Amino acid sequence: MRTEDLANKLEYFFPCEKGYSANPTNEVKPSGKRVFTYYAIPHSISNQTYRNHINTVVGLTPSPLIENDKCCWGALDIDTYGMEIKKQIEIINIAKELNLTPAYSKSKGLHLYCTSKDKILARVMRNYLTYCRDWLGLDPATEIFPKQDNVSPKTDTKEKGYGNGITLPYRAFAIKPDDVACGLDVHDGKVKLLQPHFFFKMLEEKEMHEDNFKAYFDKKIEEPDLYEENKNFATGSMQDPEIQKLTGKEILDKIVKEKMSLDDDESFFDDLITLYIGKGVGNFGTDEEIINPLLKRIDPKEAEYFRSKLTKARSSLNIDDPTIARIKFMRNVVYIKQVNKYFDLSTNDEYGKDAIDFEYSRLFKKENPTTHLKKSPKRLSVENWVYDPTQYRKDNTMIKINELNYLNSYQPNNLPAIEGDISKWDGLLNHVFMGPSKYKDHFLNFHAFNLQNPGVKQRHGLVIISTEYQFGKGSLWRALQECYGINNAIAIDIKQALDKSKGYLCNSSLVLVDEMASSGKWEESQNVLNDMKRIITEKEVSSRALYNDYKIVKTCTNYMFFSNKKDALKLPKNEVRYWVYISSRPRLPQQYYTDYHKWLDNGGSKHILYDLLHRKIPEDYDPYGIAPKTPFLDSMSEAGEHPVTQIIRQMFDECEFPFREDRILIGSTELKQYLSEKKMLSNARINDISNSLELIGGKCIGQCRVEIRNTQPSKPTLYLIRRVAELGHNNPQSLADEFYKPIELKQDHTIF
Repeated sequence: MRTEDLANKLEYFFPCEKGYSANPTNEVKPSGKRVFTYYAIPHSISNQTYRNHINTVVGLTPSPLIENDKCCWGALDIDTYGMEIKKQIEIINIAKELNLTPAYSKSKGLHLYCTSKDKILARVMRNYLTYCRDWLGLDPATEIFPKQDNVSPKTDTKEKGYGNGITLPYRAFAIKPDDVACGLDVHDGKVKLLQPHFFFKMLEEKEMHEDNFKAYFDKKIEEPDLYEENKNFATGSMQDPEIQKLTGKEILDKIVKEKMSLDDDESFFDDLITLYIGKGVGNFGTDEEIINPLLKRIDPKEAEYFRSKLTKARSSLNIDDPTIARIKFMRNVVYIKQVNKYFDLSTNDEYGKDAIDFEYSRLFKKENPTTHLKKSPKRLSVENWVYDPTQYRKDNTMIKINELNYLNSYQPNNLPAIEGDISKWDGLLNHVFMGPSKYKDHFLNFHAFNLQNPGVKQRHGLVIISTEYQFGKGSLWRALQECYGINNAIAIDIKQALDKSKGYLCNSSLVLVDEMASSGKWEESQNVLNDMKRIITEKEVSSRALYNDYKIVKTCTNYMFFSNKKDALKLPKNEVRYWVYISSRPRLPQQYYTDYHKWLDNGGSKHILYDLLHRKIPEDYDPYGIAPKTPFLDSMSEAGEHPVTQIIRQMFDECEFPFREDRILIGSTELKQYLSEKKMLSNARINDISNSLELIGGKCIGQCRVEIRNTQPSKPTLYLIRRVAELGHNNPQSLADEFYKPIELKQDHTIF
């Protein structure tokens, strides 16, 4: 299951407004429980928070409480570590009958989740879980979430308070999928770990409606008997518990011994045939295994009757004839060689070996499904995933590249493009892109080209900087993501962008690198620039998932960068792969954003999509060429300059010693020595000084012989820093003889 799909499912089943980040420490309690540190998340929980839960070791610990006193889910936290497997199986089986979905906690305790299709009062959820706790025979101290019936607004902030939280399963699944707290089930008397798809499938099956909670509205709970016997049955019928205990063979023996027949209205022949066939279907018997004993031992003339019963049973139980199901299995399950995984075309998802064996084990009685797959000459296998919109076919996920088979992860957006009013969108764009229309036009042309030519990679990225916070970048992104499709447009942070696995390269047309910020040392930030430049321009990029070797990944992903910092990227003034726009516009009144998002909620994106798909792209727009230069590039370049360059530029602009107006030449080594003595440098190198002198407009004239009073002649490297256009072509030694004067290092100089 892809990260974004997993995040979407977690967000759907476990919606929340507030929560905590769970940070693992190295401390483990004697009970076996790992110690975590928890920090309140200061902002509202977003889809990105769920993605971080999957992509990092820092978990999401949400509070179920929403709208102050409501919730859509709850949980029992069984804080018993090292519990015997037999006891775990007992709890899991009963929990499922109570519509609870089991999962391991971080330290292998048990979490039992209850999910509701509707918002219900938190106290009602707590009442139901109290009942479940008592029915399971758990310690009365077992924690119940939500822990509070409501949370009151904080008096000092007007914000809703935090309820207690419980950490969700599948933390860090993207980086260590085999060592996570995951969903559980019982199969063949053993506890089985569930892949995310099967966990969410169980959650969906156990999801309850609001009506199911009515009995728990009040604090006093009457505990119904879940195992109350049905005493309203006829002895000998299929409802008779004693008859239900019989095996298929015993049922046939009874029919033969008592000489029952379809013509005998006094017997339960029809009931017993229905029960026999139902048991056969439920035990995954084939049509032949079920029908042949009936034809041999009962009456071959009733074949049509028996087959009619069998057809109804398969339809009712939704279980195919295993012979047919095995054929479908061979057509649907594809082995992915490079990642040692399997892809199931019937669910459109990726699984490990254990998940495939678990799901299809009932179809194969003599061997594991994956073992059967390995031996079969009809097996399907591919090299890996690729994201290739140009080869998309609705009826076939498998494609060929250079005569090799691959799985195409591209799925087109299902949003219809409908002509309509886009004034809200235009209003936001006009606010963001103030000034000449060419900036707004380039932004629209970039995205129109992507949407009109899916799968084509442009060779530059968009960088949008806003000096004001919350002025509308996120609102732009929401509309774009809906136009591209949530499966084709993802937002990541810079750490994810530079992660060696680069998983986003294989599943997206557009990537937003959000909240770009200057990181650490200038050299580290320069590495970020260079790494991202390669990713932006190249169609093949090296990737290395955890515990795997490097491989080359084909990519058609296009990029945008959002930040509030001008120095987020250290761009040189001659940079050609980044189109830069900087806005200092303030945030619009809140009502505008409220109306804008309400318009999107009502389908506004389909009108934006229509406009972009029908936008006429100018002939001079070159997606494969360099980025059009904007004046904002210079501004961003200066903001991101090396610290040494910033110091020298300021001193030069302000004519501070030793850059007085009468100084025409300066030596790079003596300047470094001067700045070091004044403690204006940290670990700067001579090359940093030289580069800085060139960036402020200086010209290197090379090493020249100079004579300084009371010293031996020397040959410093000199830079012409004034009158460059006038004197730049003169003989270097002549310039040194006429204009060079050394920096007096021991004097206390002032600006004036």
